[in-house]
Amino acid sequence: MAEPCSQSRQLFGRRRLLGGYVAPLCVLCGLSCALFYQAAAMAPLQTDNAYTFHSFQGGIDGYREFKNVWKPRLFANALAAEVVPVCYTVWGHSRVPGVRGAEQFTVGVWTAGWFIVIGVLYIMAAKERSLFYLLGTYAGICFGYTPGLALRIFPWDMPILLIYTVFVLLFVHRRYRWLVALLAVGMGFKETAGVLCLAFLFTQQPWRQRLNLFFSAVVLCAAAKAAIDLYAHAGIPLFTMETEHEFGSRIGTSYLVDNLVTLSRGRVLLVNGGMLLAFLLLPAPDRPARAMKAIAAVFLAALLLFGLIHEFRIFFEMIPLALYSLAITVFRSNPLRPPEADG
Repeated sequence: MAEPCSQSRQLFGRRRLLGGYVAPLCVLCGLSCALFYQAAAMAPLQTDNAYTFHSFQGGIDGYREFKNVWKPRLFANALAAEVVPVCYTVWGHSRVPGVRGAEQFTVGVWTAGWFIVIGVLYIMAAKERSLFYLLGTYAGICFGYTPGLALRIFPWDMPILLIYTVFVLLFVHRRYRWLVALLAVGMGFKETAGVLCLAFLFTQQPWRQRLNLFFSAVVLCAAAKAAIDLYAHAGIPLFTMETEHEFGSRIGTSYLVDNLVTLSRGRVLLVNGGMLLAFLLLPAPDRPARAMKAIAAVFLAALLLFGLIHEFRIFFEMIPLALYSLAITVFRSNPLRPPEADG
């Protein structure tokens, strides 16, 4: 009897390894390759793409002449400044079929690299069920980076998606104190990280602890943004958002007016591959999903005032939140833990 049991355990272990790690990693590699080429194709479509990836070309003094509303994304731009020369050096010694220049290669590597990090985190957290998250994340990014639907691809798009992904992983595992630090760091990548402070109001803790965490996170996020704004000379600290067009033929037109017109065209309802709409329509079956719905409501309201919603990449932050809500509805259990851990 011992030998059949041993063989059964070996077979189970092999299937678990193949299904939980090997298969998702194969899918992640394939999706990363496709995303590399898609991002590379986006790079030359708009002059602001190269402008943002090279924002540190003149050092910090040059960065302080950067567009004011983008200055607070200091960490993303500083990291891009480190990656750009490395990619240019690699491009100088090799070529990738289908990629026409160093700029395209750099943007492709940057985008695919962040996607790989996100994918590995999902595989570690959900194993075989990570396939849902890998495919869903790729679908959401594709919608925002499809030529014809979009022109811009910026250095902070993918890092803030990673921040939101880590938020979901930590939040569903109730690692609240780690979250406070994550949000403060996230402010240096994109100020939308601050919206995640709302999650602390939906934890299972007593209200006093919830409020302590909420106000601690708000204060740290505000302090981080103010410090970055001062360092980057980004105008009045904490008030760097744009509410109207400052350049071109539409100068003085409010973003809200433009966004309401965009909403009337309907296409924006399909952002993130339709996942955002599904997320908003689905009920919230658990406490984390309810927190994410509240975060989404505030996030979307802020976009109407301070963003341009025809740039679909600005909805990337909603991808992990939507995927969690969709997955928990499908699997009827915590989808970011192995099935055996749900019991």
